Amino acid sequence: MGSWQYFCIPAEGDHQPEIYTDAASKIKKYERVLTILVIFQPIYLVVLNINNVLNHAPLWLTIGKLVLWLIIVSAFSFSIVKIIMRIQELKKTIKQ
Repeated sequence: MGSWQYFCIPAEGDHQPEIYTDAASKIKKYERVLTILVIFQPIYLVVLNINNVLNHAPLWLTIGKLVLWLIIVSAFSFSIVKIIMRIQELKKTIKQ
């Protein structure tokens, strides 16, 4: 069914070779990544939202957990927004 494939292309100058070269396949790639992020973000939010465990925790631990939670939520949200913007940019190039 599935197998590993190895592609070998010589590098030319500073240009890095890509497997996904046309806009349509890049859009599909970014949509798959976006799907994974959208599915896993709520899971991480639930797992990291352990208020019941930390109700009697020291203040520094509660603040540390909140800061970590905010960093992770911000990173996920930023990634989702950037991927959506990249998909829209690629769709514009296809229409032109």
